[in-house]
Amino acid sequence: MFKQALDFLGDIRSEVVISETQAEDGADDLKPDHKQIVANYLAEQKRLYGSLESREKQIVRDYKKNPDGCELLIVVDKLLTGFDAPRDTVLYLAKQLKDHNLLQAIARVNRVFDGDAGKPRKTAGLIVDYSKNAKNLKSALELFSNFDPADIENALMDTDSQIKALQKCFESLREPFADIADKNDVNAYVDKLKSDEKAREKFKEDVNACIRQFSLCRALHDFYDKVDLDTLRGWQGELKRFIEIKKTTMLACAEAVDFSKYKDQIAKLLDKYVTAREAEILSKEINLSDMREFDQYIEDERNGLSDKSKADAILAQTKKIIYEKYDQDKAFYGKFSDLIERLLVDLKTAKKEDLAALLEQAKSYQSAVADYVDSDIPDDLRADKTAHPFYRNLRGFFASSDDYTDIVRHIVDLIKRRKVVDFSVKQEVRRAVINDIEDFLFDEVNEKLSADAIEQIALTAWNLAVENKDSF
Repeated sequence: MFKQALDFLGDIRSEVVISETQAEDGADDLKPDHKQIVANYLAEQKRLYGSLESREKQIVRDYKKNPDGCELLIVVDKLLTGFDAPRDTVLYLAKQLKDHNLLQAIARVNRVFDGDAGKPRKTAGLIVDYSKNAKNLKSALELFSNFDPADIENALMDTDSQIKALQKCFESLREPFADIADKNDVNAYVDKLKSDEKAREKFKEDVNACIRQFSLCRALHDFYDKVDLDTLRGWQGELKRFIEIKKTTMLACAEAVDFSKYKDQIAKLLDKYVTAREAEILSKEINLSDMREFDQYIEDERNGLSDKSKADAILAQTKKIIYEKYDQDKAFYGKFSDLIERLLVDLKTAKKEDLAALLEQAKSYQSAVADYVDSDIPDDLRADKTAHPFYRNLRGFFASSDDYTDIVRHIVDLIKRRKVVDFSVKQEVRRAVINDIEDFLFDEVNEKLSADAIEQIALTAWNLAVENKDSF
């Protein structure tokens, strides 16, 4: 009947593991209604699975191994011994247990678990008791000589204290922003967090802690009896806003954004306040290397970012890309790194009427870096992007050469001729490429190059080939 109710509600995937003896008392027409329901259910399951034993093994295996499978296992006189599922997080006790049976049941949720992919780490279990088992816990623990009565007090969790802990979580989130007059001004929050790395890290952890505590409270059976609807709505709206502020701040600082471990919790916590689609967006990972995805978030009016905040976020994201790719083309990425630093200085002192133009400038730098495009490459070499880093970074060695483009093209061809699988880590390929380039420069380039310069050119070309190995 529990399963029928859960299936009717549709929010939780559940299964029942029950002994066949629970439905074997008397003929069908003499059984109480609930016994008849159990008997009919088991008969249907036996038909589907072939046997109840086969069904139980399959359900238990799915529960243990599949994070997207059964979420709630309803057990009647089963699985008290020999059952080990570290992901067990909440135990609901709907009947009284005593002594070893009570301790074995509690042990089901007392293990830590690193968490499945996209799921939060389990640091503690939760027991929801509907049958006054707390009174039996002392006598059960007294079976052991080293029993400490304080353990019971520490293990018991009342709803009022957990609501207070949740209120404290919200207080911790609000406290750093007490001086912000307009609580709807996302930019004010972002600017404050961007300027203080220590405060930013604490805020990020405080948001995660609030999600965890809110989820814990939501699992308590009388939580919704003790919190009125207006308060609950207020907390949901406030948590949604803090999650958005955290996400926007991380993007503005070019930090990886990944709420996947809290995706399920966010969706369930905010299900009365936001749509499933909005919860999906809140928890969605943002790929900082994907300019289109990044810009979609930045330009979304619902995030409330000013032109200055948008420009700051775009430049921070672009700087991150430059940092990751800098060695592939130091001349190109060094140039745009300098341009971005100058633009950031301008943004700090810019008048409001100038911000739109500076935002467009930031977008142009972002686009150039993302597309790896600049105006310094000659037309006849522009289509061959493999040659671009060589053209830029070897230019200083050939200041007076009229056929520099041909030299670059020939050096790239020499490298391509020696290309084999994993060429960048093979010393024999390195030696051959450097020798080929040196021979070419000695024999065919009409330029007064010293032996040291030729050696440096060959080594620079090899290093560029290694850094850009995926382009060959």
